[in-house]
Amino acid sequence: MAKIDALFKIMLDEGASDLHMSPANKPRIRKSGRLVEIGQAPLLTPDLNKALLFEIMSDKEREQFEKTNDLDFAYPLDELKVRFRANIFMERKGIGAVFRQIPTEIMSAEQLGLSPLILNFAKLHKGLVLVTG
Repeated sequence: MAKIDALFKIMLDEGASDLHMSPANKPRIRKSGRLVEIGQAPLLTPDLNKALLFEIMSDKEREQFEKTNDLDFAYPLDELKVRFRANIFMERKGIGAVFRQIPTEIMSAEQLGLSPLILNFAKLHKGLVLVTG
């Protein structure tokens, strides 16, 4: 188990959508659209943040990050049957990261709150329906 997994467990327990890690700050989670500091977590020094993030990267991913200072990948937390989309990047004080939970189950139209009118589009046999905004 990677050390960062403890932060993911807190994120999931709190019902948060994102985990933000920035050097010289405590980790923060996004709950109901607001960033909230994880109070019991340690301050993320540049070295600690780098160690936590590099631990979950493969050698190839580390090499790519060191070339481009940016990396996107998926991180599975198998024991909890969940995956996270990771974006690792360089910022002024060191390496930063944002993780977002990737849903493992496809939500139904009702769970998504789609209007019955929208659902009728799926019943059309001809034509192309574009929804733009």
